[in-house]
Amino acid sequence: MLNFDQLKSFILKPDDFLKDALVSLNKTQARVSLVCDKRKLIGVITDGDVRRFLIKSNSLNIRLKNLCNKKFVYRYKTHNHDDLKKLIYRKKLLAIPIVDKKKFLMGLVTKSSLKETNKKEIENMVFILAGGKGLRMRPLTNNLPKPMIKLGDSSILERQLKIFKKNGFKHIKISTNYLANKIIDKFGDGGKINLNIAYVKERKYLDTAGSLSLLKTKDISDNFIIINGDILADIDFSEILKYHNSKKFDFTICVKNHFYKLPFGLVEKKKNYLINEKPSISHLINSGIYICNKKLLKLLNYNKKISMTDFINLVYKKKYKVGIYPIYENIYDFSDLKTLRKLTKKLNV
Repeated sequence: MLNFDQLKSFILKPDDFLKDALVSLNKTQARVSLVCDKRKLIGVITDGDVRRFLIKSNSLNIRLKNLCNKKFVYRYKTHNHDDLKKLIYRKKLLAIPIVDKKKFLMGLVTKSSLKETNKKEIENMVFILAGGKGLRMRPLTNNLPKPMIKLGDSSILERQLKIFKKNGFKHIKISTNYLANKIIDKFGDGGKINLNIAYVKERKYLDTAGSLSLLKTKDISDNFIIINGDILADIDFSEILKYHNSKKFDFTICVKNHFYKLPFGLVEKKKNYLINEKPSISHLINSGIYICNKKLLKLLNYNKKISMTDFINLVYKKKYKVGIYPIYENIYDFSDLKTLRKLTKKLNV
C-alpha cells in the first residue's frame, strides 16, 4: 500500500482542471487520481473517465469536482491484503483508497502494487511498420533504417519491442523494405529476447499501409496492433485492445490532443468585435498507433501502394465501424533530426 506521504502526485483539488488530472495520471502511471478537499477524499478520477470525456469534448477546462466519481469504492485500514486483492479483481478496479472514519485519505492500494508476477501472454499480434527510408533523418539513415537509430545504448525499435514484451505481447511481425537486413540481422526470430518475430518484406515501397496487404489472415489474430516503427510509446496496449473490443470497433485510431497557441490575437465578430488574446487551439492528431480487425485486409489490393490515411478512409467509406481512443501518455515521434535531438535530451539518453 502507498501511504499518504507517497500520494502527493496522485492528489488533486476539486477546483483543479482536467488538464491537471492529465499531468497527474501521466506522472503516476497508476491510471487513477484522487480528488481531495484538504485531506478529505471527495472523489476519484480514472484513466477511463478522462478518455471518455476527451472523446465527447476537446475542452480541458472542466473542473474535477464536476467530473470525478463521488461514488467510489473505499476501505478502512483494518482490511487485510488478501481481501483488498480479491475486491480489486472482482470489481475490476484500478485502485482502492484507504480512508479513516471521516473519509480522510490514509493511503492507496493499486492494482499494480499487488505485483502480478506472471503476466499473462497476449495472443494478439503486433505489426510494426519499419520499411520507410527516413529521408528527414539523413545522414543518420544513409546506412541505417530509421527505427534502428540509437537512443543511448538501444535503438528506437529495440526499446519499443521491450515495451511490448513488458505488456505481455510476444507475437511480432515487422514490415521491412529499406535496408531490411539491418533489422533482420539484429533481431532474427526474436528468440534471444524471448519474442516471436517474423517479417513481411516489401519488394517495392508500398507507402504507410500497403504492407498490410502482404499479411496472411490465417497467421494473425482477429484484432491486431499496428504501430509506426519510428515512435516510442510506453503505454498499456492491452487497455487499447480491451476498449476496441468493448466498443466492437473494426478499426481504432489512437489520437492525442495537440495544443497550439496562436501567436496573434484572434478577432471574432459577435455583437461587437471581440479580441481573444493569443488563444490556445486544440486538435486531435493521429498518434501512429491503430487496432485493426483482420477482416479489413480484404479491402486492400495485394502488393499495391496505399497510405494509412487512404486505407482508413476506405474502411470508413465501406461502412465499417471506426472509433478513436484518446492517449494522454507521452508518445515520442522521431520525425526529423531536430526532433531527435530535442527528444534525446528530454529522455536523457
